[in-house]
Amino acid sequence: MAVIQEELRPLASAAVALPAIRTSARRTGVWFAAVGWGALTLIWITGSADVFGHDQGRLSAILAIGLFLVGWTVMVAAMMLPSTLPTLQRVDETWGARGSMAPARFMGGYFLAWGAFGAAAFAGDGILHLLVDDVSWLEQRPSLIAGGVAMFAGAAELLGRTPPSTWPKVRAGAGSFALGNAHAVDRIRRCWPLMLFAMAVGMSNPVWMMGLTLVMALELRPRESKALRLAGLLLFGLGITVIVQPGWLPVLLGG
Repeated sequence: MAVIQEELRPLASAAVALPAIRTSARRTGVWFAAVGWGALTLIWITGSADVFGHDQGRLSAILAIGLFLVGWTVMVAAMMLPSTLPTLQRVDETWGARGSMAPARFMGGYFLAWGAFGAAAFAGDGILHLLVDDVSWLEQRPSLIAGGVAMFAGAAELLGRTPPSTWPKVRAGAGSFALGNAHAVDRIRRCWPLMLFAMAVGMSNPVWMMGLTLVMALELRPRESKALRLAGLLLFGLGITVIVQPGWLPVLLGG
């Protein structure tokens, strides 16, 4: 009996330790999201949102994109990670017993994909600024661009698309880094119009950041399609309002 107990003791210890391991990825996601919201709150208190915005014309290109990517990463952590918690739970269930590096690898792949998209969006915004600077009529009417972005994001929600999967398809034997990357790409495929709108609004508006975070979470729930279409209708209508009444731009979009 003593021999059997000695043999079972390591298994019992593993059974006790396993829940702590299995919650590591989800806990990591919660901490990253909390840090993201904490950083956003600090940015709002200090009024430094413009420092990490996309309009950094007076800075060198390298410094401008560096500061933007810092702000972009904070925004992604705050807005996107809360809706990624179900996937992180499955990461725990799949890789939790194999080691503690799975959460870090998942986050690495996840933020790498979002960073690449953010850099592309930043470059596209720079090209747009160059085009606008050459057209004085458009430069004097920023509400057309802001309203157009809102209408585009709203139309994307109104039309509806296949919701992203909480467990995207990856090749057999792929690790948690590939899964994090694939999950981010899947979310980008579904959310990119809203994220471009979030980029246009900037991090200075807490109401928009919280509202868009809620929409991002609803996008993983197919049964909430009516709520998403309602959000799309509101965005589309807001875009029209800003174009028709440019004076409402600072009130509605904070810009």
